[in-house]
Amino acid sequence: MATSGRIQGEMLRLLFIISHRQAEDYFDRLGDDPSNAAFTTRRAIYLNHNRACIGLACAQAVASRAYLPSLPLQRRPLPPPPQGDLDFLPIPSSSSQDT
Repeated sequence: MATSGRIQGEMLRLLFIISHRQAEDYFDRLGDDPSNAAFTTRRAIYLNHNRACIGLACAQAVASRAYLPSLPLQRRPLPPPPQGDLDFLPIPSSSSQDT
C-alpha cells in the first residue's frame, strides 16, 4: 500500500484471490452450486469488505502515528464479515417445461 492510500497491483491481486476463496468456502458451507451472478456478487462483497478492513487498519495506523497527547485516541472495531446479504439471489432452474 502506498503512502497516499492507493493499493498496489500485487496487493489487489492478493485480495482478489483471498476473496475468491472466501466466496468458494461460503457456497461450500451452504452446500449450494451458485449461479455465475451469485458467485460474482458474493466475491465482490468479500473483496470490498477486505479492502475496507485494510483501509481502516491503515487509517488507524496513520492516526496513531499522528496522535497528539491532548486528543483521545479512538479505535473503531473491525466490522464483521458479510453474512447472507444476498442469499436470496435468483438461481436459474434447470427444469424445462413442455408446451
